Formats: sequence, C-alpha cells, structure tokens
Amino acid sequence: MSLNPFTERYKTIRNSDLLTIIDHPGDYQELAVEAALIELGNRKLADDQINEARASLNAMEEEKRAQQAKLNAFERRIKSAGATLVDSLNPKNEDPAATTRLINIISIFLAGLSCFQLLDYAGLLVGYGMGFYNFNIGNLPMWTPMVFLPLATILFWMRRRAGWVLISILFTHWFFSTLFSFIVQLDEFNTIPVLIYCVAIIIFGGVLLAILGEKIRRAFSVTGLSVAIAVGGMALLTTFQWRDLLW
Repeated sequence: MSLNPFTERYKTIRNSDLLTIIDHPGDYQELAVEAALIELGNRKLADDQINEARASLNAMEEEKRAQQAKLNAFERRIKSAGATLVDSLNPKNEDPAATTRLINIISIFLAGLSCFQLLDYAGLLVGYGMGFYNFNIGNLPMWTPMVFLPLATILFWMRRRAGWVLISILFTHWFFSTLFSFIVQLDEFNTIPVLIYCVAIIIFGGVLLAILGEKIRRAFSVTGLSVAIAVGGMALLTTFQWRDLLW
C-alpha cells in the first residue's frame, strides 16, 4: 500500500491539473508534487497530449487573469466613486465641481424618494377614495408628500433657493417626527422596528446635514436667517405638535 495519500486521488484528475501542480510546486505539499510527477509519468502521454493539456491549462490561467482584471477594475471604480463621494462631502473642498456633484447626488436621492412616495401615497389615497375630484382642504396633509417633495426636488436640482427651503422644511419635519415617534414608541412598547427607525433618522439627518453645509448654502445663496426660519422654525413647530405625547 502506498504511503503517499495523493497517489490514488491523482489517478483520476485531468492532465492539465497534474501540470498545474507540477508548474506551481510552491503552492502544494511536497507529496502532492511527487504524486503528480509519478502519475504524469505513468500515463506515458504523447507530445500532442501534453501540448493539448498545456493549452487547456494556459486557457484556464488566461481566464483567471481576465476575471481578476475585471475584479480589479470593479474595485477601482468602487474606490473612485467612494473617493468622489467623500471628496464631495468634504466641507473643506472648495472645488465648484465637488459642490455640483454633491447637489446632483442629493437630487438623484430626492428623485428616487419622490417616486417611492408618489407610488406609496397614490395607492393609499385611492384606497381611501381620495381622488383629485374630491380634494378638499381637510385632506391637504395627505397630499403634501405627493406635491411638495417632487416640486422641491425639481427646484433643488435647478438650484432655486425655494427648493432648498422646501427640502430643509420637509426633512426637518421628517427627522424630528421620526425621532419623536421612536422615543414615544420606545416608552410604550417592548418591541419596535428599531433598525427601520435608525435608518430613517440617519437618512433624514444626513440629508439635513448635507444641505446645511456651507458649500450647499453658498450655492443656493441661503443666509443664516433663512436657515433659522426654515430649519429652526420647523423644528419648533414639530416639537410643539408632539408635545402632548412627549411630556
């Protein structure tokens, strides 16, 4: 009985696999290389068979290199995109192109959020029988996300100050409402969707921090007074609306 554990196993592997082991001895155990050499010798391959096995081996190695090159290119694109995003968010970066990229990134996010809310609220309003034909001032809050967010998104993308004001008002309201809702439910219930609340708070707060940055405010010609009225005023109003549940 052979003491080499690879002897029997290598009798069934392909010629190209044997050549792989022989060509890269540093990647395999000494007994594995020895068994591969013995098995390849026992097969008594003709030159054309060896050439065929070598061609197959070269093709596999070329495919691996191509796949690795694609993976490296993908990693470089991801790193480049990440670096671009970080560079855009860097408050010390005064490059106008970085500000434009940041505004475009926020606009794309807002457009996606608008589409999601339009679909969500349209189904909800239809379910309640609240079509355009029976609109009244009493259900205005239900229509707000369907009208204000798309309008604010378009104005923000066009770099209108009104767009900045509307976005800041909406996200201030959503941020504090979500935060207060989380606090209230945390006190009243043992189990709440903590992850969903945390993600929402991070998203709303992140957008707020981005648009409150000096670069964005300068691009929209937003003054400190505008920030105080839009963000501070909505924060106070939202807190006032939740006062009975919070205290």
